[in-house]
Parts: sequence; structure tokens; C-alpha cells
Amino acid sequence: MDLPQGDLLRYGIAAVIVLALIIVGRRVYAWLAGREERDLEAQVKAAIDAGDLRLAGDIQLRRGLLVEASRIYIRAKEHARAGAVLARLGKDAEAADEYEKAEDWAKAAPLFKKTGSTLKAADCYAKLDGRPERLLAAECYTAVKEHLKAGRIYQDLEEFERASECFAKFEDLDSLDVALTMLENAALAKSTDRDKRVEIWRRAADLAVKLGAHDRAARAFDEAGDTKRAATIYEQALKKMDVAAVLYAEAGATSDSERLVQALGGPSAIREARMARARAKGEGALTEDMRAVESGSTVAANTDDNATVVPADRAGRPGKAGAPRLEDRFELLGELGRGGMGIVHRAKDLRLGRFVALKFLPDDVEHGSTLHRLFHREARAAAALTHPGIVTVYDVGELGGREFIAMELVEGKTLDRILDDDGPVPVGEALEIMEGVLVAMEYAHQEKVIHRDLKPANLMRTKTGVKVMDFGLAKVVSARSSSGKTVIGGTPNYMPPEQRTGDADHRSDVFALGATFYELISGVLPGNPGEPANIASSYPTLRQRVPSVPARLSELVMRCLERDRHERPQDVVSVLREVREIRAELAAEPKAPQRAEPKAAPRAEPKPAQRPEPKVEEPKKRAPLPRIAREDEDDSPAGRVDRVAPKAAPASPARSPVSPARSPARSADPAQAGKPNVRKPIPRED
Repeated sequence: MDLPQGDLLRYGIAAVIVLALIIVGRRVYAWLAGREERDLEAQVKAAIDAGDLRLAGDIQLRRGLLVEASRIYIRAKEHARAGAVLARLGKDAEAADEYEKAEDWAKAAPLFKKTGSTLKAADCYAKLDGRPERLLAAECYTAVKEHLKAGRIYQDLEEFERASECFAKFEDLDSLDVALTMLENAALAKSTDRDKRVEIWRRAADLAVKLGAHDRAARAFDEAGDTKRAATIYEQALKKMDVAAVLYAEAGATSDSERLVQALGGPSAIREARMARARAKGEGALTEDMRAVESGSTVAANTDDNATVVPADRAGRPGKAGAPRLEDRFELLGELGRGGMGIVHRAKDLRLGRFVALKFLPDDVEHGSTLHRLFHREARAAAALTHPGIVTVYDVGELGGREFIAMELVEGKTLDRILDDDGPVPVGEALEIMEGVLVAMEYAHQEKVIHRDLKPANLMRTKTGVKVMDFGLAKVVSARSSSGKTVIGGTPNYMPPEQRTGDADHRSDVFALGATFYELISGVLPGNPGEPANIASSYPTLRQRVPSVPARLSELVMRCLERDRHERPQDVVSVLREVREIRAELAAEPKAPQRAEPKAAPRAEPKPAQRPEPKVEEPKKRAPLPRIAREDEDDSPAGRVDRVAPKAAPASPARSPVSPARSPARSADPAQAGKPNVRKPIPRED
């Protein structure tokens, strides 16, 4: 049906009106929306002008301008917010960097790993406390061949087998010994099943043979069930014929057992070894039966002139009748101390008629092992040093089955004790000590001897100067401690990076001296909490710790602490020259004049009241400071006797008080009295 012309016109007009309304509505909406955007843009500008960059970034984020928001957040150092925005933009590498700056390790680590920055991922994972995260850190370190860091983490988590694999990557003596310790710990772990335990003991035995640790190799073969191989080592390497005879009998090698029993003088010669074996296997009843049955024949056997005598202090190691005895050479006068290297006695050398400090090597250093040979070689090298600044080694040898070192007996106080008792040393006194140590080290380096273990505990201040102790012994004993724990678990705070991989030279001593002098003057170790100087990329300088320290001295100490040895002073001679120049500069400086007390204006009173003399407070004794050391640190250095405190320095009114940038005071635990000075580690951040 056709519509009238009037209706068509009305419909057309209505359509035009609707279209116009739509256009107008859209224009109005756009105007209103633009107004809001203009308002937000004005707010952003106002926030930036006011310095509130965080608010400006929030506004840009609300507007959906992610790129602009991330830039503003970065300017504002709002790294966590910047990281979140960059992650939304898919910029994972940049987001990881921002999360790292914000110390949000949990978010930074997976992004670093995703973008291929495995080392950074490992560093971030290592700073987290959870076991899964720390395992990821170790895996990442292993992937980038940072086996030492990975091994430490596995060790902390008691993943001893994996820790051993990491430490075994290094072919130096210390690392192989630590790897062996990790395998032993893994085999002894309760969670290890029998078959796995046997496999681990076999690996430990092979590594011990490679290391030359015969005693540990014999034990490992025995634990692995290879009793005959263990007996062979006891016979041929350790010369413990009685133990070898017992093990040969257990292994079914009757002829070998009878041969040794005959050589030892009869069955009674292996009685103690058999009982020790029974006790170790938990056969208490057998032990008592053996004691009762063999008691009659023991006396007769011991009267045989040809019988082998086994010293009581070295059970199982045969000794020759008539061999030199300890009491024939030395008279022990009292114990001076105990530490990771053994017991130190005050003694009199009966042959030479002089008093000495007598140190006995721990029994767990196997006779004839690589460690044993290195000990004697390096101890004799130290004995060749004759210098007033070095504690003299008189003799090294073995008496009565015990390894000993006879040293000069020195009265004084070690620098670590000075730090504990009196706190940081004033700059002038520290420079005097530094010069004395450097003079001694200059002589030692000229004689081609490297100390390898310079630290406050090995420097003793005496009435006449300073003495350097324990030369050349650190590399031998640093891989073991009397507690049986691995040394590498603690942080070696005075050790440069290259020494951790067995590549020490004379510049390693320069680093250790830098760390020692830093601690001596500031009272704290160089580095950051949980991150010593040999790892930390940046930390406060000595002058930042103690503002009164001369800038040149601070710069010298920090150069000594460079992680790259090529950036350090290349010898102690150059360090000594600068120390002497700094001392001369300080001596030439005019003394700071006393500041006069302000006087009150004259009054009309006939007799003004007298002002009391200002009370001068005695400087407070600094509480002991927490410091770090390896577990093998010896609390009984050569010649430490009744400690004589160094002469107190005269109070100088120009000297500023101790810098407040100190570590918290060390707790004085009476339970620790008489124990080795094992310092507690700084709480780790990782």
C-alpha cells in the first residue's frame, strides 16, 4: 500500500532529527570525555611540578598510558611499580632489573632466568629463605659454572652429595678435601638408603685415595664393604698392622692376617684392635668376652722383647721400642690454649734449654698423606724465616707418635683480642701496627714465602712491636677443623677471590692485609652483611665508616681490597712506602688548638660566680664487636701467654669519637670461655 506523501515527509523529518540527536550526543560525549582527559593531564602536570612523581605515575597508569607510567615510576625510583608495569608491557628484562633494584628477589629471579640472565637469577634466588628457591639458586649457579657458590648452598641445605660434586670441580687440595667431607656427610645422613650409601662410600674412597687421605680412604672402603682393600691401606700406607690383621681376618684373607699377627708377636698384639673393632660394630658382649679370655696371655705377650709397642695416644699406629719420647725432649709446663689446629703448650726444650710454645698437630691429619707432607714442607719453609717481626719456628717433627711444632714463646695480645676488649684502634696506632706488619711481610715475600692466612688473630702486639704468626700453615690446615665440620661453610673474610680456587700469590697477602687494617680501624669487617669483601661489588669505604680517617689512607686500604688482584698494589713494598708517607704527613700536621670556653659578658657584681671545671668523661670501653672467621680459626696462636695489654694511647682532644657506623656489641657468653674463637657469621641476606 502506498503511503501518502505527507506521511513520508513526517518520517523523513523524524529520521533526520534522530540522526542529528545521535551526532550531537556523540559530540557531547566526546567533549565530556576530553574534558576528563584534560583534567587528568592537568593533574599529571601538577603532580610532576609538585615533585609527586608517584602520583603522576598512578594517574598515567589509570589513563592506560603504560609506557609513560613506567618512565615516571623509574624517575621516581618506584622500582617495584615500574617493574610491574614493564612486566605488563612484556619487557621482562627491564622489569627484572627494576624488581632487583626494589629488592623484590622473588619477582626478579624468574624474570632473569626467563631472559637468560642465569647468574643474576641465581643471585636473586640465593637471597630468598625458602628451600625450593635456594635449590633453584644452586642449580642456576651450577649452570653458569659457579660451582663454589652452588656447593655452599647445597652444603647449607644438607644436600651433601650434590655439594661434593660441586667442590670436586676444583682440583686444588682444599676443595677436594671439602668434596670428600661432603661425600662422607652424605653417606652418614639418616635419609640415605643402604645401596645409595654403599655407592657414596665407594666414591668417597676413590676421592680419598686421590687426595692421599689414606685413613679416610680405608674407612670409606670398609664402610663400602670392601674390607680387604681397607686392610691393604692400613698395612701399606698407614702401617697400622694390628688393624690390618683384624680386617684381613674379616675379609677371609687368613694367610695375610696370620702373617701380620706373626710379625706383631702373636694374637695378643691385636687384642686392642679387635676390641675397638667390636665396639665400633656394636658388639659389646664380644668385647667383654675378649677381655676376659685374653687377659691371661696379655701380660706374657707384653714381656716379649721383640713385641711391637703401640702408643696409647695413637692407638693402632705401631711404634718402635726405644723410639724417642716426647718427655725426653720437652717438659710441658702448662696449656696456653686450644684451637682448630690443636693444643698449644708452654714447654721447655730440654735439649736447648729454652722455653717454647709447643703446638701439636691434630690426630686427624693422616700420617704420610698429602696434607702431612705439605705440612712439613711448608712448616720447614717458615722455620727458615728469621726476622724480629715474625714468630720464629724452631723445630718441626714427630715424637712419641705426635706431630709437633716448636715456636718462639711470645708475650703479647693478638689484634683480634684488642678489638674485642678495646674496640677499634686509633689511626696513629693503627699506622704504626701496619708498618710493622708490612716490614715483616716484605722480608717474607723476599724469601718466597706467602702467609695465606693473615688476619687479626695471627698478628700479636708485644711490648716491642708486632709479630706475625703461623706462617705457611693456613693452606695445610684450612680444609679441616677439629669439629669435623667443613671449613668452607663459613665465610673466609680475609681471603681474596683467587685464593678460594687455590691460586694464591703474594698479592693475596695484600688483600688480607687490607681486610685486617679495615677492621682494625673501623671495628667491622669490609663488605656488607652476609656478603664479605671478596664477594661484594660495593660497600662503605673506610672513610665512610670512620670520617676521621685520612682520605689517602682510606683510598690505600680500599685499593688493597680490590677483587681483581691486578688492580691492587702489586707488592707490600709499595703499600709500606705509602703507609710511611701517610705517617709523615700526619706527624707534620699542626696540632688542633684547644677550643676556648665561651666567656660570659662582665657583670656588675663584685665577685662573679666561678664556673665549675668541665667534667671530662673517661672514654667508654667499646663492647666487643661481632666478627666472622673460618671454623678452623685457631684461638691459641703461637706463644699466646698471659696477655699484656698494649700501652694505652694518650687521649687527644682533636680526635673525634668512634664512628657510630659500627656493628652491634658482641655478647659475652660465659659458656664460650676457653673455647676456640669461632666468630659468629653475619646474618645472611641470601
